[in-house]
Amino acid sequence: MKPWLNSPTADLSRVLWHHVSRTSSTQAALKAIVSKKVSTLNLTDPVHVLSADMQTAGIGQRGNTWLTPKGALAMTCAFPWSRKWIDKLPFVALCGTVAVADALQAYGLFVQIKWANDILMREKKMGGVLVENLMHEGNSQSMILLMGIGLNVNNVAESMIITDQPVTSCVDETGKSFDLRCLRHDIFAAVWLRMHHLVEKGEAELLESVNSLLAFRGKNIIFEAEGTKTVGTLMGINAYGHLRVCCEGLEIIYRNGRIRLFSGNFSECSP
Repeated sequence: MKPWLNSPTADLSRVLWHHVSRTSSTQAALKAIVSKKVSTLNLTDPVHVLSADMQTAGIGQRGNTWLTPKGALAMTCAFPWSRKWIDKLPFVALCGTVAVADALQAYGLFVQIKWANDILMREKKMGGVLVENLMHEGNSQSMILLMGIGLNVNNVAESMIITDQPVTSCVDETGKSFDLRCLRHDIFAAVWLRMHHLVEKGEAELLESVNSLLAFRGKNIIFEAEGTKTVGTLMGINAYGHLRVCCEGLEIIYRNGRIRLFSGNFSECSP
């Protein structure tokens, strides 16, 4: 089932899709295209999408580089966004991760979300989402949301240059290759549907989906933020999309930071 195909958001007539064989970063390249339009943007303007077969210097979380070898998926979407919806911005990245999970489920892949932006399969990284916004002081009505999505699809784990965590791909998990063009369109349509629901219905349904997909829930994790490390049990996310962690009987709420599974070795918690 692909519910987004029966949604009004599946109308691709408003979408300008650019595809290139190679780029340094789809996020940077599309940002250069649409940044000139922010000052005069309105909500009826087209949605832009830029995808690439290969990406040599993709932008990941905390400034990390996300390399996209041939066979992987790299795309960035630029959505016109009303400033009236600015309170919804904290949930946009979660729309992206849940939408990727929605799309992959239709292909028989059941992934999890590692708060707040990563896509995991069997506790191995498969992809991630990066969101940023573009505003112009001369436009008090509208802005642009950039959502970058990277996903390991037909590239095997051996081709990935990532050393800080285990990785996997769709082909590694299923033993079969995927039609990248179809998957790109399915992910885009699923993202658009999730964002439409966020604006029209609020974030409750989205947060319920995130909690059901949340990796490491009920497990002990190490939370890292601002140079400190804390061990606790991951409980879920709250109504604001923030992380809930139980530490020595107390619930602590985290807005930003990084999590990983705790192995039981407290030397991991040293600065």
